[in-house]
Amino acid sequence: MSDRHFGSQQSIVSQAIRSVMCVPLLLEGECLGLIQVDTSSDPHAFKEQDLEMLTGVCAETAVALKNFQLYSDIERLLDGFVRASVQAIEERDPVTAGHSFRVAGYAEYLAKAVDQDASPDLRHIVFTKQQLREIRYAALLHDFGKVGVREHVLRKEKKLHHSDMCLLEQRFKYARACLERQAYRHLAERHTQCGLSMAAFREEKRKIDENLGGEFERLDEFLRTIRRANEPAISHTEALPELRDVLDYTYHESDGPAARLLDEHEFSALSVSVGCLTEEERRQVQSHVADSYSFLILIPWTRDLAGIPAIAHGHHEKLDGSGYPMGLRGAQINIQTRILTICDIYDALTAADRPYKRAMPVEQALDLMTAECRAGRLDSRLFNVFVESKVWAMA
Repeated sequence: MSDRHFGSQQSIVSQAIRSVMCVPLLLEGECLGLIQVDTSSDPHAFKEQDLEMLTGVCAETAVALKNFQLYSDIERLLDGFVRASVQAIEERDPVTAGHSFRVAGYAEYLAKAVDQDASPDLRHIVFTKQQLREIRYAALLHDFGKVGVREHVLRKEKKLHHSDMCLLEQRFKYARACLERQAYRHLAERHTQCGLSMAAFREEKRKIDENLGGEFERLDEFLRTIRRANEPAISHTEALPELRDVLDYTYHESDGPAARLLDEHEFSALSVSVGCLTEEERRQVQSHVADSYSFLILIPWTRDLAGIPAIAHGHHEKLDGSGYPMGLRGAQINIQTRILTICDIYDALTAADRPYKRAMPVEQALDLMTAECRAGRLDSRLFNVFVESKVWAMA
C-alpha cells in the first residue's frame, strides 16, 4: 500500500483477504487469464478438493473463452472480407464509390428507427442485433453482382460511348471532305469539257462555295443536335425530332453508294428517353441483381445471416410489381428488403454529381420518393419513418 507504483490498486491487505485460490485458464499451453476465489472470513476456508473443483471449472472456462475468441475472430474476418469485397467492386467505378457503404449506414439506422417506432402499423416490427447485422451485410453486398457488368457499360457517361462519339465526329468530317471533293471535281470536269472562261470559272466556283457553305452549316447543325441529344435525362423526355432529319441525310463517297451520317444503332441510343443506357445495356446492368444473388448463395452463411441473399436480391423490386428481376408484389417483399430499397433509391438520387446526372437536393429527392409511395411502389410507412428520423443526417 505504501509503494507509489501500486497506489491506485486495491491491495490484499486493504481487502483483508484471509484465504485465496487462484487458477490459470490454460488451453494448449496458452494462458488466457485466471480465476481467483477469496474470502476475508476464514483463514482455512479452502481445501484441496476445492482447488481441484476450481481447476476443473477453469479448464471448461478456458475452452469456452477460446471458443468465444475464435467466434469474435471469425466475425471480424467476415466483416473485413465483406468490406474489402465492396471496396474492390466500387473501385471499378470511382464515380459511385461509397454508395454501398452509405446505403448500409442508412439501412441499419432506418431499421433501428423502425424498431423503436410506436405507431400502430409498425409497433409489431422488432429487429434483433443479429437481424440488424444481417440488414447491414445485405446492404453492403447488394450491388456485388456489378463485378460482372462490363466496365464501359458500368461507367457510361452519355448516350453514346466516348469512342462512338469520336467516330461519329470523324464521319462528319469525312462527309464534308466528300461533299467538297465531289463539288470541285464536278467543276474541274466542266472546265475540261467546256473550256470555261476565267469569269465563268470564278462564278461557278462562287456558286459551289455558297452551296457548300450552306451544306456545311447544315452538317454543323446536325452535329449540334446530336450533342444535345447525347446528354442523358433524369426524367422521361421525348427524342429530339431533328434526329430523324440526321438519320435521313445521306452523302456520296467517291464512286460508291450513298452513305448515312447516323446509323440505326446510334439513332436508337440517342433516342433513349431516360438516362444514358440502351435497352441492351440496361438489361446488362439489371442483371447485376441476379448475379449478386448467385454469388451470395454460394457463401455458407450462419443461421442468423441466412437471409442476406434474399434481402439483397429484391432491392429493385417495387410493391406494385413494376420492379425487377422477379416482379414481386406487396407481401412477397419482406420488410428488410423494403428498407434497403428506400435507402438505395435515396442515395442514388442524392449522391454527388455524376457525369450523367447532377446531385439532387434532399427536398427534391424526398418529394420524388413521396410520389413513388403514392403510386404504391414504395412502403409509405417505412418512408415516413425515414423522413421523420432524418436517416440521411444521422447514419
